[in-house]
Amino acid sequence: MSFETDGFLAKDWREFAENNLVTPETSALCRDLSRSIQRLVSEVKIVDADSPIDPRFVARLLILRALTNFQGAVILAEQGLGAEARTLARSCLETAFCLAGVLSKKEVFVDLMLKDSAKHHNELAKHLLSLEGDNAVNSELQLLLQDHLHQDKKGQWLATRSLADASDLSDLYIFYRELSADAHPTMISLLRYIEEDGDVIDFVWGPERDVSRVKEVMLLCCTFLVASGIAFNSEVAKNDFVGEDLGKHWISVQKLQGSGASESQNS
Repeated sequence: MSFETDGFLAKDWREFAENNLVTPETSALCRDLSRSIQRLVSEVKIVDADSPIDPRFVARLLILRALTNFQGAVILAEQGLGAEARTLARSCLETAFCLAGVLSKKEVFVDLMLKDSAKHHNELAKHLLSLEGDNAVNSELQLLLQDHLHQDKKGQWLATRSLADASDLSDLYIFYRELSADAHPTMISLLRYIEEDGDVIDFVWGPERDVSRVKEVMLLCCTFLVASGIAFNSEVAKNDFVGEDLGKHWISVQKLQGSGASESQNS
């Protein structure tokens, strides 16, 4: 198996990518941060939560999602899948918005999330009931869907901008907008498959060629996860040991981002 025939699925690609696309310092930071968050989540105890929609319980679920998004983005970035890594980085930031909103607005924000979920299910039910002919759902499912809609669970979409504004991380929304270009099949995202040399346009496909872009998305993910971890630790976990580590990770992120800016200016 080779990259020419099997692309990113080639068995020998991972070793090559790790040795050529990722700086050791950035990779080490990602793994240290990931361990800190996993320790934070595993050691936290929420003993008096009276329901699964208790804000602290929901916050724990959100920090787990942020961690999963982070680890997925790092794996993709290290393999040279830059646009795909940025898509997961965007999801990590969106999760951070929700986490910050739950921690600051508590039950009020959880209620907004529930209404968003209700809206999703209501719209899905309406769509299924609108199907006709061979695509129509059976009578038993129709009754279940109609019963669901008759329960009058009012829903309301929770837009990402509203998520950001309802949290303490609204300043990071600009990064969400920037990362959105790679999350959808936009003209901007399609330009990665084109290479121009004078009047000649060639179609290219393969790993992220700009190592600085790989580093950039990994450090963005670190920023989002550190922010999530600090907020969760401050309001829920209250783990002094991990809190100290998170402070050190944040300093490391800033230093590496600074070195990246210097490298860009010198290149």
